[in-house]
Amino acid sequence: MTETQLNGSGSGNATTVAYFVTDHGYGHATRAAAVMGAMSREAPGIRFEIFTTAPRWLFEGRQPLQYRYHRLKTDVGLVQSSPFEVDLQATVRQLGTTLPFDPGQVTETAALLKDIDTRIVICDIAPIGIDIAEKAGLPSVLVENFTWDWIYAGYRCIENQPGLPSDQPVRRPGPSRPGHIPVRKHGVALHGRVGRAKKLPMAAARHPRYGICHSRR
Repeated sequence: MTETQLNGSGSGNATTVAYFVTDHGYGHATRAAAVMGAMSREAPGIRFEIFTTAPRWLFEGRQPLQYRYHRLKTDVGLVQSSPFEVDLQATVRQLGTTLPFDPGQVTETAALLKDIDTRIVICDIAPIGIDIAEKAGLPSVLVENFTWDWIYAGYRCIENQPGLPSDQPVRRPGPSRPGHIPVRKHGVALHGRVGRAKKLPMAAARHPRYGICHSRR
């Protein structure tokens, strides 16, 4: 695991939040950046410790975000040979070498979170973050609109791929089993709608080079 220097104006008494983000596509990282931005506007004293292999530039230039980037593989998801093609055999191989999570990595990262006085762990569909939070004795939040067990279920039926797990390490409430982390749902509204700030005015976004006609909405 590698880390970079603090981005943004640091504060000696900042509240530290760890954020684990899957690198499957850029959508999870941009959503995480939007959530972190909204949290920073609500509570300017927050500093984020971001754990991911998603490109760092996805988080850069987002004011007033204070963060440190840690390069850590947090998820397998699906291995893709192109934006539209999934390599199921490679996915199964990577899952076989990743799950259960490396106890040494979990212990090392949990110790780091305690050393930097982390208050809470947030995960954008990266289940290892919940495992690490549990090891560190910290509360954790999973941000998701799907979980990998739901994605894998479709491939098992269509492709007859028995190596795909029936559930992922993050699972629904129930008796605990080795290698599985129970998740409890809490229906608490903490914030209004969160979205990324516009970088271009509408007219510029509809520039002819993007192929969007001005008369269309």
